[in-house]
Amino acid sequence: MAISILSTPVTNGLVYTGTFGNAGEFHVVYERQNLTSVYRSVATAITLGGAAMTLLASMEWQGDYVVAIWGMHVTPALAGTAFTMVRTAGTYALTDRIDVAVLGGVSTSPLVAKNEYRTGVSSTTSYSHIIATEYGGMVLDRLGATNDTGTPSSGQSYVFTSTYKASYKNGLDNGTKKIGWTWTAARACYACASLRPLRVGGGIMGIV
Repeated sequence: MAISILSTPVTNGLVYTGTFGNAGEFHVVYERQNLTSVYRSVATAITLGGAAMTLLASMEWQGDYVVAIWGMHVTPALAGTAFTMVRTAGTYALTDRIDVAVLGGVSTSPLVAKNEYRTGVSSTTSYSHIIATEYGGMVLDRLGATNDTGTPSSGQSYVFTSTYKASYKNGLDNGTKKIGWTWTAARACYACASLRPLRVGGGIMGIV
């Protein structure tokens, strides 16, 4: 089955609370730093309802930007229960923003490949990467650039809006896909994760 975006319950939020849906749903939390001169890093850990999320990909460019992609499956024990997000911070500020998407059809072994990149060159205006993919999968990415919202490459769609610099690409085959962004000249950082879809075989669907 193919991976799909079920909802985007949080955009530009400080916290993430709610009630888990069905077992097998995959919650994705995107972290991003507010522009600041204080050097920071991604959170050291995130939990939802006491369950640990997995850091799929992340990159930081000192005080200019931080981006990270976290993921977690809803287990049968968590389905229908309330949750609150808890972030453990080192040099990451707890007030920095998050965005959230809920996906369906993601494998319990989700990560096919990832890429993490940064540039300190203020004249840089674009970046692209070829990443491994699986049939029915999805590539999620996030850009952090200091002075522009950025535009994803052809074939990529915004997860949220152009303001939040996150996109995805689906309709994938076994092989590779080229993904990337363009932006006004600025230092930047970028992280992407290629997710594996849930496989259905023998009439049995395993979700956790």
